[in-house]
Amino acid sequence: MIRSRSARAEVWVIALRTGSHSLTRELVSNQNEFEDESEMAHKKGQGSSRNGRDSNPQMLGIKLFGGQTAKPGSIICRQKGTKWRPGKNVGLGRDWTIFSLIDGQVAFDQEGRRINVLPVAVAAGKS
Repeated sequence: MIRSRSARAEVWVIALRTGSHSLTRELVSNQNEFEDESEMAHKKGQGSSRNGRDSNPQMLGIKLFGGQTAKPGSIICRQKGTKWRPGKNVGLGRDWTIFSLIDGQVAFDQEGRRINVLPVAVAAGKS
């Protein structure tokens, strides 16, 4: 049985009156062992972590460069916003992905900010 602090004080008072200090030390040491066990936590404490998270890579950027061949539906560029704008024969997806609509060669104009796909016959004539 675990005793409260007032019970512990009573043990010392009785010990002082009787003069048996060795018996009291044993009682108090046994009592402290029980108190140590009873004061343990019932639930594991939750620690906080500030740095325990990370985000997945977005894989943004140019996928097909100028002069490379593109098939219909092939992704030319993945971006957030319109860093590169769609030109001729390309489409713009909901997430601003620029993709090819025809077979042809990728070409950049307007200082590399607009992406076009030139048909195979036109691209062969330009080279």
